[in-house]
Amino acid sequence: MSFQNYKRKKKEVVEVLNNIKGKLENEDIIKLIDEKIKNIEDDRFIISIFGHFSNGKSTFLNALMGFGEEVLIEDDLPSTAAITRLRAPQSNEMLNKAQVIFNNGNTEIIDINELGKYSATNDDYNVEFKIKEVILYLDSEYLKNGVEIVDTPGFNSTHEVHTEIAKNHVAKSDASIYMFSYEKPGSEEEFKFLNYINKYMSRIFFVVNKIDLCDRTENTIENTVENLRDKLISKDVNIEGKEVYPISSKLAKEAILEESQSKKEESRFEFFKDGLGNYLTSEDNLKDRLLEPISAVQTRLNIERELLNEKMSACSKDSEELAKEIELKKKIISDCEEAIKDKKRNINKEVRDVMNNVKTNFQQNAGQVINEVKNELNEINTEFDIALTDFSNMAIGVYDKIVRNWEVTRGNLEDEFATIIEENIDDDKKVDEIKNEIMDIIHKSLDIERIDVSDPKFDFKELDKIDKEIQKNKNEYDRTRNKLSECNNDRMKIESLIEQKESIEKDIRRLYDEKRTNLDSIGNAQVESGFKSNRVERNRKGIFGVVGNVLFGAKVTMEQEHFTDYTAVNYAKEQRQSVENEYSEKVDLQKRLYERKLNEMIVMGDVEGRLLDEEFENKEARKKYLQKLNSSDEIKNKMSAKLIKVSRDNFYKEIKNVCDEYVHKASIFLDGQRNLLINIIKEVINDEIKELDNKKESLYSITTLKNKSPEQLQEEFKILTLRLVNVTDAIDEVKKYKEKI
Repeated sequence: MSFQNYKRKKKEVVEVLNNIKGKLENEDIIKLIDEKIKNIEDDRFIISIFGHFSNGKSTFLNALMGFGEEVLIEDDLPSTAAITRLRAPQSNEMLNKAQVIFNNGNTEIIDINELGKYSATNDDYNVEFKIKEVILYLDSEYLKNGVEIVDTPGFNSTHEVHTEIAKNHVAKSDASIYMFSYEKPGSEEEFKFLNYINKYMSRIFFVVNKIDLCDRTENTIENTVENLRDKLISKDVNIEGKEVYPISSKLAKEAILEESQSKKEESRFEFFKDGLGNYLTSEDNLKDRLLEPISAVQTRLNIERELLNEKMSACSKDSEELAKEIELKKKIISDCEEAIKDKKRNINKEVRDVMNNVKTNFQQNAGQVINEVKNELNEINTEFDIALTDFSNMAIGVYDKIVRNWEVTRGNLEDEFATIIEENIDDDKKVDEIKNEIMDIIHKSLDIERIDVSDPKFDFKELDKIDKEIQKNKNEYDRTRNKLSECNNDRMKIESLIEQKESIEKDIRRLYDEKRTNLDSIGNAQVESGFKSNRVERNRKGIFGVVGNVLFGAKVTMEQEHFTDYTAVNYAKEQRQSVENEYSEKVDLQKRLYERKLNEMIVMGDVEGRLLDEEFENKEARKKYLQKLNSSDEIKNKMSAKLIKVSRDNFYKEIKNVCDEYVHKASIFLDGQRNLLINIIKEVINDEIKELDNKKESLYSITTLKNKSPEQLQEEFKILTLRLVNVTDAIDEVKKYKEKI
């Protein structure tokens, strides 16, 4: 469908609805038509979220809007108390603001963080009766092009007004997201409400929330979804071409807050978001924007036609017949009122009695379990008994007994409530339905977690103190032994040092002797002196001498020269110095070694004196250690018995506290469920009350006709006939136009 074609058809739908409105007199239908016309003209398309209370609608919306935190109030108890509309803001000033519309016509603008006070049940503010609706303005891709998502109160809660608020909003919606919970998808009450929604719209997104509760060892998400689809088909719900989306709003929110890709994938939320996003941008959405308002009006017109037919039937009776019928109806109404009062009183009393008896029995049985634990613990008197006792299994045994106790209690509850239902409900079909619903609630009840009680911590600190004192004495004894051993080692070292010192002294004397011997062997050398001949060339003098020098060379003569030779003396001197140096280094080295040994002996001090002292200390330490060791056994035995008793009693108290907590939880659960179970049973009586109201309304209609003349009745009949014709014409016109769309 092109956008131009959509605009043309939108104009046609408005014209059809205006034409229908002109033929009608019922103000409620006219008001509904006006709302639908306004939504069409404003391009507003309303998607409402419906579901049993505590199915997680508000958590789902927080995740869908991209909130990791709790903006719309979430609670396992009924929380959403007023219609909360989510819209795109028309200006930036209203972004993340909310407009509160009161029943008295007043309005107030609040910040998003104040939302809970005006939209959720709370102790400070009577939201259900003061607030008409709250409009929250958010920036979201799912709120574009006039789309409005509405959070409605959960139905079938202990607040009956919540169901009425949700039910009254159905006709004002164009599409819906119907939310089941993974824990128990597809109860009778859910299908009843779903069938009511189906009268007004065909576009329904089915969502199974809380798949994070899936126990994959027992079931799979796919099996749960398939079972739900089978139930929907068996209840004649049209699911052809429709998805059932299993999701976890909780994981989706955590994924946003923690930026966790793994939780995002595990939540399967993106699959639903893609499905919703594709629909909102599809041709189907444009078609639904035109079709759903027409369908909602058609449904309301059909109801009006049935009411008119009933009134017309009453107009056709004569006064005598009317009088008899009036008396009969009065008698029936009186009997019904009395029967309903009796049933209410009886149901309240019987349920209270059953709950009180069950609480008492559960408490008594839990007390018996505690006594058994106490007797078992009394058998533990020694550390050997402790070693043989498996305290973890004892705790598990207590848990198993408590669970069995609750199973018996639950069975008693089922039997007692089956009796109450059979005694107070006449409709066999209703008996089975109510039984199944109550049995489901009782079976689902009281999640008893495994006992997380640690083994008793036998606090042997006092015994440890004695052991520490013994160990202290032993350590002192060991220390003196080590000291004595060190002294003996030192004495041996001293003896070794003395031997080494004497050896060094011998080495020094030996080196001196060697040096002397080597010096003597070198001896003292003598200086050599004398004359020696040297050949000397001399040039001739004079002219003839020069010629002779040229012809014959210089004149050679032999001359005597005196000499003195110190070579032997110097060599001997060098040899003696070398020996001196060599032995000087060797002697110095031995002297240094000697001094080091001497220092070591000085440092070690009076070893013999120390040895005497350490021998004395060692004897004293050994004496104290043996005395402490011999005296501690009796003390330890007495203290051990006392400590075992204290620790055993502490473990008993911890187990008892857990059992008392379970008794308390069971009591709170039973008290909390009492009104819910009463309301479920009374739901059938509420049907009787509605039937009684219908009887009263019928009686009123007949009574007003009783005093009318035949002419007046005929005139009334004509008026009703005309109204019926107009309503029928309106229905036909709607049908014809729906076929065109």
